Amino acid sequence: MLVVVGSIKGSPGVTSLALGLASRWPDTGSLLVEADSDGGDLAARFGVNPEPGLAALALAIRSSGPDTVALEGFAQRLRVDAEVVLAPPSDAAAPAVEQLAASVPMLGRAAVHRSVIVDVGRLSRRSPLAPVVQAADHVVVVATPNLADLTQVFSRLQRLRATARGHVWVWLSGAGPYDEAEVSADLSVAVLGTVGRDKVGAGMLTGRYLTAPGWWRSPMVRAAGDAAARLADIPPAVGHAEVRNLMPYVNAMGVNPR
Repeated sequence: MLVVVGSIKGSPGVTSLALGLASRWPDTGSLLVEADSDGGDLAARFGVNPEPGLAALALAIRSSGPDTVALEGFAQRLRVDAEVVLAPPSDAAAPAVEQLAASVPMLGRAAVHRSVIVDVGRLSRRSPLAPVVQAADHVVVVATPNLADLTQVFSRLQRLRATARGHVWVWLSGAGPYDEAEVSADLSVAVLGTVGRDKVGAGMLTGRYLTAPGWWRSPMVRAAGDAAARLADIPPAVGHAEVRNLMPYVNAMGVNPR
C-alpha cells in the first residue's frame, strides 16, 4: 500500500513518525521516501551521505523513464532498521520531489510488493506532491493536540478528504489539552495514535542516539508500531473517506461553519 505522512502547518514529528512506521512495519516491510520539498533531514540526523537517494532517483527517471527504475535501488538502511530514499537538504530537494510527483505509477508498482511510506512535509494546496496524496491508500496528518493546530486541521480536512482516495487519519504529537477521544469525537476523524515526550524513542528516530538498549520498546516507537500494524491490516485502495461536519474547534473561535 501507499502511505502519505504530512502536516497541515509545520507540526513537529512528521519525519519521526514516518521513520517510526517504516522501522516497525509488519510482514513484508516497507520503504520510506523522504520527499519534503523544503529538504531532507534524515541524512544529517544519521550522519550518512544522502546519495544514492532521491536526487539520483530523479536523475534516473529523467534519463531512463519511470517504467525502468526500481525505487529500492536508491534506498539506504538506517540504524533503526528502516530502508529510506533520502532527500538532499534545503531547496536542492525541490526538483527531485517534482520528478517524484510525476512518477506516481512507479510508486504504485513498488507498493504492490511492499508498503511505501512518503514523508511529504506539509500537505498544502500548492504542494507538488498532490498527485501522490490523491493516490495514497492512507493519509496521516500529524498535529499537535492544541486549539490552534487542530483548527488548521479542520480548515483543510474536508478538502483533503474530498481529494484523497483512501483513509485520512490524524496522529497527535506533543503536548496539548485534547486527548484522542476528544479529537476523534469532535472532528469526526480517526486518530491513529498519540505520542508525547519520549527521550529514548525520539533520540533514536532523530539520530541523536547511536543506540539505546530496547529502544523499540520505548513509548514512541511502540506507538508507531501499533499504528503500522493498524494501517497494514486494512486492505489498500478502500476508497474515499466520508466528508463529515467538524464543529467544535471552529466554534471555539466564534465561527459557525454552517
